[in-house]
Amino acid sequence: MLRTGAEPEPHTNQNRTAFTPPRLSKRVQFSGSWSLERAKAGGCWLLGKHERLLVVGGRLREMVEKGENNCWPEFQLPGVSIGPFCTVGPSAKLGNSCQLHPGCHVFGDIELGDNCILLTGAIVGADLPGFTIIGSNNIIGHHAVVGVKCQDLKYKVIGDNNLIMGSCHIAHDCKVGNNNILANNTLLAGHVVVEDYTHTAGATVVHQFCHLGSFSFIGGGSVVAQDVPRYLMVSGDRAELRGLNLEGLRRHGFLNTEVKSMRRAYQKIFMPIDAQTGGIEDRLAEVVQNEELSNLPVVHSMVQSIRDSFDKNRRGICKFRHWSGS
Repeated sequence: MLRTGAEPEPHTNQNRTAFTPPRLSKRVQFSGSWSLERAKAGGCWLLGKHERLLVVGGRLREMVEKGENNCWPEFQLPGVSIGPFCTVGPSAKLGNSCQLHPGCHVFGDIELGDNCILLTGAIVGADLPGFTIIGSNNIIGHHAVVGVKCQDLKYKVIGDNNLIMGSCHIAHDCKVGNNNILANNTLLAGHVVVEDYTHTAGATVVHQFCHLGSFSFIGGGSVVAQDVPRYLMVSGDRAELRGLNLEGLRRHGFLNTEVKSMRRAYQKIFMPIDAQTGGIEDRLAEVVQNEELSNLPVVHSMVQSIRDSFDKNRRGICKFRHWSGS
């Protein structure tokens, strides 16, 4: 990990033969009036005069203040690629092999894992109290915004292997798991929890404090105002349950027996033959008591996800469009 405030070891004559020039040494610029002309030539944006270095600090700043203007080839960012017009705050940590495309910005107390890619215009973090952790192998798309001007001033957490497409917005105190796909213009309000392998289609809006369960799918243009249980699919304004996410389950290798059992459980919970079978809790209990269904972990996981949504401080689940019972 590279911390912007760290003091990298300067290159010396003893190891000159082993020195490999930084990939972007000519584009790495530093704040302060001394580097203004170089910044214009290199195409990098200045954060502030005499206060911050754009990429690295410590020993490098000391060399700059001494007037050693040829110091930047003495340092390299291990595997990190930073394009022109980027800004990286002094408290940021960039993992190995991160790529910052032109015009993206990383602010505040933030940590990016290895192999993250920020495409043009992406903005991550803010110079406000709070902490943002982003895992490894994430792609943050063009003009996406993660954790800017958090209201509760706490933290944002994003796991590994996520694809966050262009113009997405992830607000304060969100938790995003692993292997998720957030399509263009997906907007997550504060305190939203996204589990693993969730897929949102374009222009999806998620209300604050909602939970999106693992392997769920949210149709394009949906407004999600309540929780989406695991393995299910919702769409509409307001989003309603539309059945199992069959295509997603197939792509992730679920067995036919598991899918058929989840379908039977779904029908018992949301499409009862007898309208007088009681409320949602009664139907969940019926599924649990069914020996054939309750023995499957995926069915138990789906039932538990629905029950958790009715806990205190949760918002309940999206309604089935032909909802019967309570």
